[in-house]
Amino acid sequence: MSSPDKPANQVPRLGGAFLWRQVYNAVSSGASAIKIAMFDEVNEGTAIFKAAGKRGDAPDQGYWLTLDADGRALPSDWYLRFAYEAGRVVRGESPATDVVPANPGPQAAGVPACGALGPNQGLAVGPALVSCDGRFKLVLQSDGNLVTYQGGAAVWSNGVSSQIAARVVMQADGNLVEYDTAGRPLWNSGTAGRAGAYAQLQSDGRFVVTGG
Repeated sequence: MSSPDKPANQVPRLGGAFLWRQVYNAVSSGASAIKIAMFDEVNEGTAIFKAAGKRGDAPDQGYWLTLDADGRALPSDWYLRFAYEAGRVVRGESPATDVVPANPGPQAAGVPACGALGPNQGLAVGPALVSCDGRFKLVLQSDGNLVTYQGGAAVWSNGVSSQIAARVVMQADGNLVEYDTAGRPLWNSGTAGRAGAYAQLQSDGRFVVTGG
């Protein structure tokens, strides 16, 4: 609950961007361990415990800072997942990158721990999916174009343009589908019927749907 004598959302967490920047800075400077201190300070940008995702899930009494305060729809354990991902970066199991993870946390069985979208996982406009070696990133642009970059150079795109994109989802039926903000499909990979498949940004820059 926010204190009445302090401004609400005093240090915005920005969907994890604030916390991830601290992790990236620490690892980039050579740190072999990190400590997420003051983990319960919700109004100081570092809280990682589970919290209500939206106002409708919080008590009616007083003001409670929920995870949608920054305009993002996030699951209640989002920041615990970030802490898990931070540990992987410190241990060298995932590349240290300044790009906020698209789907932090443990993957389903059989899905690679990095560079992959498992069943029912998605990529929104903003975050990036990063290959396991850190050389490539997949970004859903606001104009609807899904693009793989190596450095600043585009190496692949799905060709969608002039749209208002919302999300790309690796559906449970094996089809990778891009949707606009109204929930209308804009593009798909044509891989339906492969239940359990996952999409992976490989270390050679190829973005593929595999398995299932």
